[in-house]
This record gives sequence, C-alpha cells and structure tokens, in this order.
Amino acid sequence: MKTRQDIFNIVYKHAMQMTAKCYVASRTALTPGNGCRYRDGTGNKCFVGALIADEDYNVCFDQDSMTPEFAFGLRTNLSDGIATKFIGFLNALRDISTDDLKWLQFLQQVHDSHELFEYKDKLVEFAAKYSLQVPK
Repeated sequence: MKTRQDIFNIVYKHAMQMTAKCYVASRTALTPGNGCRYRDGTGNKCFVGALIADEDYNVCFDQDSMTPEFAFGLRTNLSDGIATKFIGFLNALRDISTDDLKWLQFLQQVHDSHELFEYKDKLVEFAAKYSLQVPK
C-alpha cells in the first residue's frame, strides 16, 4: 500500500519531467468537454494519470474528473470490468477513504489549475501543507 509520501514522490518526479500540460482541447463523444485529462492521447499524463499503470488505464477514466463522487459512482457509469480496474488502482494507492480521495483531488488541482512552469513551486507548497518531503 502506497503512502501519501510515496504518491507525492511519483507525482513530483513526473511533474519535473513534463514538457507539456496534459490537456485536451477537444474530445470524442465518449469523453466530451475540454480540459485536463488523465491521458491526452499523445503520451502525456496528468498527475493522477501518472499513478495509473499503462495496462490499467482505459479511456473511459477520462469521462469525469477525480472527485470522491466520481470514484464511488464508477460502477453506475462504467462497465464492471473497467470500474473494477479503476477501483483496484485506487485501492493500490491506499485504502479508499473520502479524505484520501480529496487529497488526490487537491494534488490533481495543482496540475489542472496551474501552468507547467508553476508546478515546482506549487508542489513545494503542497508538500509543506501536507508535511511531505520534496524528492531530490
């Protein structure tokens, strides 16, 4: 089971290697709307997207944003197999609790609400707020 520090380390290292924000300007009927997605179809991953193994990812995950309501409502929105994969991914991170899902949502908001050049400073602020160590 990964700790918040483990998760933050993965996200921070991913963010420091990003060359473009994971953003999609147009979507398909399956994933309507504009904006940040877990994967953008060109190899880019958002912060939470970086936590999902390639073999576990499904485009259906991009139907909504990372919210507790979305995660707990997956079984009504997606096929059982896909929902089970996503719930399995969340279970692999930590026990699913509302606090943990909200924490992931706040971490994801750093990606969604800021530009690439701001990520380092914003992640340092995030680490301080949650008593995490910034990886070297």
